[in-house]
Amino acid sequence: MKDLMLPFKEKWYYIPQMEGSYSIKKVLPALVPNLTYKDLSISKGDVASLEFLNLNKKPPKEVERIRGDLLEYCKMDTFAMFKILQFLRKKNIIMDIYHVFFSNNILCVYLVYNKICY
Repeated sequence: MKDLMLPFKEKWYYIPQMEGSYSIKKVLPALVPNLTYKDLSISKGDVASLEFLNLNKKPPKEVERIRGDLLEYCKMDTFAMFKILQFLRKKNIIMDIYHVFFSNNILCVYLVYNKICY
């Protein structure tokens, strides 16, 4: 299984707006400028991880709010990956989706890459 960052890490597709990074926070605005994390209460992965890690230390009302915020963050991450995948398919960098499954509550996707540099 390959990570969706592979085409960017390997420079199969690169544009200057990615600022030399293959992080989703740089790739997404470069490829899908109208999709943003800025309106989310939790907008960064490290913050999401810390909030999740500390959930057991919070009062029930706050846990409910944080869980909702984490869910919104995860939805955005998933939709962002979908939009990036859609972009790469249009550019013929990803030729096909081979297999989709869940493993330990994580969505896994096998991709078939077309190793053409752009």
